[in-house]
Amino acid sequence: MVTGGGFASGFANLGEIEAFKVSSFEFIWSSNAMQDKKNPVVFYKPDEIPRGFHILGHYCQPSSKPFRGFVLVARDVETADCDDHDKLPPLKNPLDFELVWGSNLGKNEISDGCGYFWIPEPPEGYKAVGYLVTDNPEKPQLDEICCVRSDLTEKCEPYRLILAVNSKIPELSFQLWSLRPCDRSVQGQGVPVGSFFCSNGCWNIGEELPIACLRNLNHVQQSMPNLQQIHALIEHYGPTIFFHPEELYLPSSVDWFFNNGALLYKKDETTGEAIEETGSNLPLGGTNDKEFWIDLPSDDRRDLIKRGDLQSARLYVHVKPALGGTFTDIAMWIFCPFNGPATVKIGITNMPLSRIGEHVGSSKLGLGIRNDACQSDLYVNSSLHYEIVAAEYLGDVVKEPPWLQFMREWGPKVVYDSRAEIDRIINSLPRMLQFSVKNFFNKLPVELYGEEGPTGPKEKNNWTGDERW
Repeated sequence: MVTGGGFASGFANLGEIEAFKVSSFEFIWSSNAMQDKKNPVVFYKPDEIPRGFHILGHYCQPSSKPFRGFVLVARDVETADCDDHDKLPPLKNPLDFELVWGSNLGKNEISDGCGYFWIPEPPEGYKAVGYLVTDNPEKPQLDEICCVRSDLTEKCEPYRLILAVNSKIPELSFQLWSLRPCDRSVQGQGVPVGSFFCSNGCWNIGEELPIACLRNLNHVQQSMPNLQQIHALIEHYGPTIFFHPEELYLPSSVDWFFNNGALLYKKDETTGEAIEETGSNLPLGGTNDKEFWIDLPSDDRRDLIKRGDLQSARLYVHVKPALGGTFTDIAMWIFCPFNGPATVKIGITNMPLSRIGEHVGSSKLGLGIRNDACQSDLYVNSSLHYEIVAAEYLGDVVKEPPWLQFMREWGPKVVYDSRAEIDRIINSLPRMLQFSVKNFFNKLPVELYGEEGPTGPKEKNNWTGDERW
């Protein structure tokens, strides 16, 4: 599988379309001419476009943010079926433009210096993927933008609201959002153009948008990094993970965890089985059927394992395509043999919970009612201590460790006598605080009172899905 050749080049071959990322712009209009001068939004059209490429939409951003944006331009690509004369070309100019909104609508005069937002009217079989903005009421020229053949597009959705103009007359109100593909999983083919969606008050949230994003139909993900490039990225940009100086339960490597006594248990059996260093004797694949789980030994090694081993700890790296393979997600996991109990902060008083919130085998950065952060001498530098455990798009280049295929729980189910613990804390407080603190505990997630052992990284929904949704 060929990868890496187009990584960080700015170009992306999407099958019948080649896209290029433009980050040089020409100013069009700013919303600071309207009533909201504190947070103006600035609109641009792409500049310095390579020969043969066409504008798909204009770009905008709040003036208060650093200028790091981009917008895609595109051109046709010759393919094996380019001699199919019955097939419509990938790109076509619109038939007309429709005015979505103008900043002087509702006023008596129509003048230059205002902002006008236009959506292309696509030919049959095509979709618009962006808007044009002008500073005068004249319609744009038809050759200023291209629409994209419908089968080369994907559905998109509004993401963050960038600009809102309110009016008692719905047609005079205006909202403008950033866009993102609806399917943002590893398998998703949607590629954002970098433009925006805008509408007057006649559009309702939940309705299908009149524009789309691009679709990547190229099965060779040329824009993704090869193994050498992944190593270079991590060694240059890898974060350093700091732990609180009073943290008792530190991370370790998975093989240290196995070598120091972690045991595999099977349902209805009381004796655990030692686990091989790589996890090769674990039941692999399938789903979490509750038939197996991992636990700590019951002898004097238990406390040793709980405290982890910072010297062996490393970041486990999963590299995956995002946004149709035009972006790369480098997800890093850290393994903690034991997650200690939570701490509640009431005013200036810290009250440790002796058991609530603790569990075995945590593949994350730590979670509690109170999250303490402080730089210390306890840290893991991921640019030096890491292991690439998965990069499915590279085929067999990265060999996944067997333990990554263990889909069951990395810890037993634990049920705590939480009522006694909570009563202890409430009764130690002044009477005037007891009622409000009791209500606070009633709102805590039930997972803090009884813990199902956490599952491994592949059982988490962000392994193949979006990191945030």
